[in-house]
Amino acid sequence: MDTETLLKDVQRFRQALDACHGDLDPTVFGRFPRGCCGTVSELLAAFLKDQGHGTWTYVCGIRRGDSDQNVTHAWLEQEGCIIDVTRDQFDKPDPEFLTADRSWYDEKFPEQASHDSLGEWQPLLCDAYARIKKEIASGSRAV
Repeated sequence: MDTETLLKDVQRFRQALDACHGDLDPTVFGRFPRGCCGTVSELLAAFLKDQGHGTWTYVCGIRRGDSDQNVTHAWLEQEGCIIDVTRDQFDKPDPEFLTADRSWYDEKFPEQASHDSLGEWQPLLCDAYARIKKEIASGSRAV
């Protein structure tokens, strides 16, 4: 695994999202990065595959939050590598997109389920993916 190229591609994806999430469906992306980690993980997995980084496993973690409600979070994993471009919705102002340290994930989300594919995309996701790829192609550098 070429982690340097992988990290650059992950950063480009997040920069594109930072630049264009306001143009995407507000019911999904309106509070980005909050509340859209699953959708973003799906889109990122497709982008990484398109860039030659192989197939990534979608992981969803669950924990009991305050008021006894479930708190969930989703990220990608492959061969001990974790990619999470929405972790900053929790406790990190500057997200660490790529890590092999799963301690935060195991502590915060002790129940975890994973699968390789989420099936066919809804048109909404196809539109979002096309918009993100357009932003990446334009070379946007979001702050």
